[in-house]
Amino acid sequence: MIGLGDHTEISIESLPQQVYRGDVDYIYPSLSMPTRTLKVRIALANPNDQLKPNMFATVNIRPKQQQQVLLVPKSAVIRTATRTLVVVSDGTGHFKSVEITLGAQDTEFFEVTKGLLPDDDVVVSAQFLIDAESSKDSDFTRMRAPDNQATTTGKIEEKSVGEDNIAVFTIARGPIEKWGRGPATMSFVLSPHIDATQFNIGTQVRFTFVTGESFTIVDMQPIDEEVMDSHQHQMGMNHD
Repeated sequence: MIGLGDHTEISIESLPQQVYRGDVDYIYPSLSMPTRTLKVRIALANPNDQLKPNMFATVNIRPKQQQQVLLVPKSAVIRTATRTLVVVSDGTGHFKSVEITLGAQDTEFFEVTKGLLPDDDVVVSAQFLIDAESSKDSDFTRMRAPDNQATTTGKIEEKSVGEDNIAVFTIARGPIEKWGRGPATMSFVLSPHIDATQFNIGTQVRFTFVTGESFTIVDMQPIDEEVMDSHQHQMGMNHD
């Protein structure tokens, strides 16, 4: 995503020895009607007046803020009237349709903001050994979570940065009924595809994590306090 202050490098075919550098200082608010593209303005130094209006240029824009995201090829995505899906393999020759939410895109890939985990095995061609119509009519719940994965709610108590610039959250979590565990305060590593800046100390969250060398959160969403209290009360009743 292009933003104000992004750094750019600009080359002109007729000036092969020159590389001009500048920053994006304005993003025009409306699309061009003929091309359906958005214009940006870049401030450049032009001491010798070599740059002229209407010159053709090659512009490389480097976003200031970058984060890891999950990508899937466009060929993997199945669109219906109401849902967007991909087909996931469970590794044993069985397949399942999974509903996803898409983010940014380019000519080859979609960003997936919800519905997939980093290690999911996605069928890159949605037509490969899959009857697309029957996929659309099947139930779209995702495959049964692996034994080392659980979902619960909690409150963020602390935030820090660990090795390799990985975010670490201390969360006072609720019970994990799947494993018969009561509430506890634990440290969790945040998967790199999750933006840690959208979560603050004190935020109530619902999150999914996996066990391994560390407890790694693979999906996390903020929730209202009322929803949190209701969930914890319900979990307590079920636990009793």
